[in-house]
Amino acid sequence: MTSKAFTAPSLQNKKSLLLCILCLFWNLGLVQSTINSTLPSPPESSSSDSSIVTLTTRYDKQNNSNNNQSLSANLNLYPNHAGLIPFEEDCIAHVTHMIGDDGPRTQLMCTVDGIFYLLPTVSEEWIQEQTVLGELISDETVMILPGDAMLNPRTYEIFFNSEPPSLWNHEMEERERRRKLRRLAITGTKTVLVVRVQATDATTTSTAAQLGNFVFGDDGSTLNLKVQTGACSHNQVTINKATARTGSTTSIANGIVTIPVSIATSAGETTMINTITTNIKIEFGVSAVSDLADYAMYCFPPGTMATDAVAYAVLNGFLSFYNDEACTYPSAQIHEIGHNYNMGHSSDSAQEYGDKSGLMGFSYKYTDIPYMCFNAAKSWQLGWYTSKAVSITPSSSSATYSTPLAGVVDYSTTSNKVLIEIQQTSSTTFYYINYNRATGINVDTQEGADSVMLVSKDTSVESNVSMNLAILSSGQSHTLSDFNGVTGETLTITFTSLANNEANVDIVLSGFPVGPTTTPSVQPSITPSRTPSRAPSTLPSTIPSNSPSGSASAAPSRTPSRAPSTLPSLSPSLSFAPSLSRQPSQQPSSSAAPSLSAGPSVNPSRTPSTVPSAGPSLSNNPTSSNQGPSAQPSKLPSTAPSIAPSRMPVTPSPTGLISVQRIATIVVEIGIDGLNDLPKICTGLETFLKTNLQIAFNTNTQTSIICTRGQTRNRGRELFGNSFLDYEKPILVTVTTSFADFR
Repeated sequence: MTSKAFTAPSLQNKKSLLLCILCLFWNLGLVQSTINSTLPSPPESSSSDSSIVTLTTRYDKQNNSNNNQSLSANLNLYPNHAGLIPFEEDCIAHVTHMIGDDGPRTQLMCTVDGIFYLLPTVSEEWIQEQTVLGELISDETVMILPGDAMLNPRTYEIFFNSEPPSLWNHEMEERERRRKLRRLAITGTKTVLVVRVQATDATTTSTAAQLGNFVFGDDGSTLNLKVQTGACSHNQVTINKATARTGSTTSIANGIVTIPVSIATSAGETTMINTITTNIKIEFGVSAVSDLADYAMYCFPPGTMATDAVAYAVLNGFLSFYNDEACTYPSAQIHEIGHNYNMGHSSDSAQEYGDKSGLMGFSYKYTDIPYMCFNAAKSWQLGWYTSKAVSITPSSSSATYSTPLAGVVDYSTTSNKVLIEIQQTSSTTFYYINYNRATGINVDTQEGADSVMLVSKDTSVESNVSMNLAILSSGQSHTLSDFNGVTGETLTITFTSLANNEANVDIVLSGFPVGPTTTPSVQPSITPSRTPSRAPSTLPSTIPSNSPSGSASAAPSRTPSRAPSTLPSLSPSLSFAPSLSRQPSQQPSSSAAPSLSAGPSVNPSRTPSTVPSAGPSLSNNPTSSNQGPSAQPSKLPSTAPSIAPSRMPVTPSPTGLISVQRIATIVVEIGIDGLNDLPKICTGLETFLKTNLQIAFNTNTQTSIICTRGQTRNRGRELFGNSFLDYEKPILVTVTTSFADFR
């Protein structure tokens, strides 16, 4: 590959200027051709849609070969290079997409000082490959042509017999900045200049007034570039006519200008483009056509392009070119200006133009139909619906998304979403979903009417084509396997139902491994899990289990269960404080502290106490005693005389009722968890004692309780093989009871 230093194209570049003048003089017949009579005629201008075939392909066909290893043409077709002159300029690359009856074609052009040159020796495959790689950026990349590059000054075609051009993107950071800017929405006011052409042998068929009707709707028509762009964008883009301007021999009026050229239509498209451009700059004294409008539409006279060609445009540029009457087709106008917006085609698995749901698919040779907008990927790129568009990234932590989805036709009236973008973290291929409602401005959509449509796009390059993947009716689903590059993960998009002219859409990711949850579930699972949990839960269950655990827990529960166990425990509970039982136990207690019974025993103890009582028994009946009189008078008279006379004087008659205050101290020892419910324990004891003291004394009592929390201490016990646990010292419970009594 020949290395050359980059020379920025400039009007001051003498070589470039001389070259341009030479080309113009040649086409004006002021330079005599020295083409050798043995040289085959130059190829027909490849700027016509039907003939955009690389010279390599032509040469291979002549040799009955399909060898496409070479990206360049074989210049042996021109043995003496007669009539060709060396081309030593670096130029700015321009990729053009052309509509034709037999399908789309891509060609590579370049400009020096605004003059276009066609590179027919570069294959479409190489153009597409470099575009996808991001190395070839239309209207930005500088092409350094091989050292053997030769120019045909009559047709503005450049040929070379060696490797394809080198691509150089200067100031990479600036390039990235500009690429980010291109991702901004296409909004605001855009001006358009429509150019009629008068060649020496033909003139654009439509008059200036007719072009005004077909492009700007001057006659009130509702389908044209201006009206339909405003409708699809919901008035976020306004197409205006180029500003009126008077030139030396012609004028711009109502956005239309007629430019005469002194060449015939047979000169070819590239020559026609350069002649028109040069004349406009001279006529209005500007350095570039873009000084007059944001976009310019060149409406060629009939015969300039091949009969099957429709139109083409400079990707990411401002120029578009139409085969005569194609300038009047709204679908072709919006499609080509869409390329100027840096949008690629809408494709399917069969054809590059195959997605017919929107205007970046096929164009149609009609002036009054179709009313259509764009598919989901193009709509997202244009940025017209951002306030009602959502981008999601499905993952195991966010595996489900559901929403009603309205059509873009209802963008101004709906409160729901109209676009969904599904991103992948491991790929630049994203997915886009819309509901393609066929009504109003989108009534003539040619595919997927009133369906949910799924398309994909490699977003690494903004101008990449989109791919139609699925058209879903209500109740249908589409599955994306190995989503995000993960084997086994599946993303399912379902059009669940239609309600109020909006589609209900579910997006569900499945097939990912499931780990333990961070918190326990509110209810137990209906069926057991396939595998045991990897780690124990950090919180107790909210309801008791149906059967005891197979092994003891590491520590006592922090809170009591909400309901009693359905089965008895296998072994007695380990309690550090006596139970408060309302009925006597069938077996003596092994507790170190006495039980608190609700009243005196109904039956005598089976065995005598080992220590005397702290006070006399309280009996409702008199007792028979050999020891002497009772310390207190009986509440009832004796039924029989005493066995022996009293040793003490007769007890005086009882006095009146005297209020007596009794104070009792009860020591309760309870474990750590019990202390958490200290207020409940106090309230329970107070109610219990108040009720039972009234029963015991057969009178009204006034009882109050004060509970005091103790300090921690080591109990010196080992539970279930764990280390010694610290417990609280006993709770001190002070009970004060006032009741009526005899002194």
